[in-house]
Amino acid sequence: MAEILKELCLLSGVSGREQDVRDYITDHIKNYVDDINIDSLGNVIAYKKGVKGKKTIMLTAHMDEVGLILSNITDNGFIKFKAVGDIDSRNIVSKCVKINKTVDGVLGMKAIHLQKKDERESTVAIKDLYIDIGAKSKEKALKKVNLGDYISFESEYLKAGQKISVKALDARVGCYVLLDMVKDSYEDNIYFVFTAQKQVGMRGASVAGYGLKLDAALVLDAFESADMYGTKENEVTAKLGGGVCVDFMDKFAIPDKTLTDKLYNAIADAKIPVQKKRSSIGMSDAGTIIRCADGVKTACVGIPVRYMNTPQSMADMRDIKAMRDTAVLFAHGLEDIII
Repeated sequence: MAEILKELCLLSGVSGREQDVRDYITDHIKNYVDDINIDSLGNVIAYKKGVKGKKTIMLTAHMDEVGLILSNITDNGFIKFKAVGDIDSRNIVSKCVKINKTVDGVLGMKAIHLQKKDERESTVAIKDLYIDIGAKSKEKALKKVNLGDYISFESEYLKAGQKISVKALDARVGCYVLLDMVKDSYEDNIYFVFTAQKQVGMRGASVAGYGLKLDAALVLDAFESADMYGTKENEVTAKLGGGVCVDFMDKFAIPDKTLTDKLYNAIADAKIPVQKKRSSIGMSDAGTIIRCADGVKTACVGIPVRYMNTPQSMADMRDIKAMRDTAVLFAHGLEDIII
């Protein structure tokens, strides 16, 4: 399964252009579910009928990653762009990118010796960056790229002990867990939902749950750990290697307290490594799923990730296993957790 996680993360799937990820997922689940529907926003909604089918739940993760979109081409052939999702410009200078999955480029900025004092001492803005694809003119560049082209970060899959590093971990780790789970049988009916466009306002999740009569939902995501060097203890959201992280609040959602508390206790009782998210920063698809139709009882868990929304994030495989074990616990222990 680790190879599947690697393959998922290295796919290009910037918000609004998740096609490669969607194709990969549908190819892997088609033999294990009873129905697959792809809606107009690009969500993958797969239904697996339960052995008893007394209750129906949703297990969901988002497919999309942050990236860039081509917005202009200068007369001398450099590419200007806008961010797709929440990107810190300081993390992308000199990084490699690929435009439309075919054209290689390097992110650049004005040379340091040409910058004024105030420029050197301030944070570089997205508008001051460009992508160099080696074109000598706008006309030469237009033979390779065009306005509106999507741009994804290039990345390597690195492993050091239990730690792994690659782009899009925050997006694809939940998909990875669901791809592993879909092979099993369950007493209750399950919708395995892979959402689109989470990074630009949870747009896919805002419609994915409508029309589904759900007893509960579990969102699988990731949270910026902030457990690096130089961070004070009270600023740490969660710690790599500390286990699955249970979310009690973010910028857009307060997950169902009763469901969340019962799930947390069930995780601890099962001896699965678990920690509580110690911050309300960030957002997850739970923010829109809880408002679907008449409302859905929703819980959200994730893994802590360092350097989120950059070309090279980091996670711990032990946390990923803990999240999978938690999702399995939720799927098999629904009666005890919900009631």
